[in-house]
Amino acid sequence: MTIEDDHIPFKQRGVPVLDVICYEYGPYEQNRGDYAFHHTAKDTIDKLSVASLQTSADLFVELVKLIDQH
Repeated sequence: MTIEDDHIPFKQRGVPVLDVICYEYGPYEQNRGDYAFHHTAKDTIDKLSVASLQTSADLFVELVKLIDQH
């Protein structure tokens, strides 16, 4: 599945991007081909997943460590 998001204009201009998102929240809506809360008025902070945020934070910390080694 291709995800179009706000990182694309940066990528198109040659800026290196890493788009780490968890958008699979809310029930999947077949008619939209997307999850119920993604990019809707229901896409609010109370829908955030603590586990998903922790995974992203762990990933970023490890990336910074790897970058620092070079």
